[in-house]
Amino acid sequence: MLLRRYKRFFYTLGCFLGLVFILLSADSCTPRTVNYERSELKLPQQAYIGAQDTPQYQILRKKYGYKKKLPKGFELQALIALSHYPQLKNIPIKFVVEPTLIPLASRPNPMSLLKPWQEREYLVVISSKSSIAALEPILLKNLSYNAQIGVLGHELAHTVFYLDKSSLKIVKIALSYPLPSYRIKFESDTDKRAIKHGLGWQLHQWSKETQASMGNSEQKDEKDKSTVEKSYLTPSQIISFMEKLPQYKRLKPNLPAE
Repeated sequence: MLLRRYKRFFYTLGCFLGLVFILLSADSCTPRTVNYERSELKLPQQAYIGAQDTPQYQILRKKYGYKKKLPKGFELQALIALSHYPQLKNIPIKFVVEPTLIPLASRPNPMSLLKPWQEREYLVVISSKSSIAALEPILLKNLSYNAQIGVLGHELAHTVFYLDKSSLKIVKIALSYPLPSYRIKFESDTDKRAIKHGLGWQLHQWSKETQASMGNSEQKDEKDKSTVEKSYLTPSQIISFMEKLPQYKRLKPNLPAE
């Protein structure tokens, strides 16, 4: 009887894994394109100011809030960041605010990976409380308004990257991410993607605040600090990259790079 149950279990497991493999393989062969007008790309803005943006909230929500579950308390910041990514207008994105280990994360909803790519849902997880004390100062709630937009823009740059990737490719990315060399390149490339979408100044503000907070932290967990510092572009690297892009020429860098 016990042997029969084991056989049934492994048969069911094998059928399930086989079905998952077939679905993922089929998805990897499906072409994925998200069309948008290049004219929809926003020009960089050196500083967003909450008091000036608030009257535009309903307009922004109508234009960029379709299929989006916005984060409570950060709705306006999320909409401003979304406005820099016309590719995401019709993409389902759920912002989740909850206690998590790291300050922010972006990924496809795992369950939606088994659906056609057009029906995928993406998650942006925002930590309301971290168990790593050294990371507490750089949680979204502790950043300035402009920096909040910058780091949300970084997470949405991840989402844009995932759009044309097959489910198998996304699984491979998840397995590769823990490798330090892969993670550093992955995150710095994401920073550059956000800068290209006009969020360079906001990302620069986030980087400055992060470095200041981590540097002043009394916590002794240097491993957590170094992971954050090495994985993302520094303020001076952000300035250097902006100087290479034509859309930033009208706003010459005048902030200190360090």
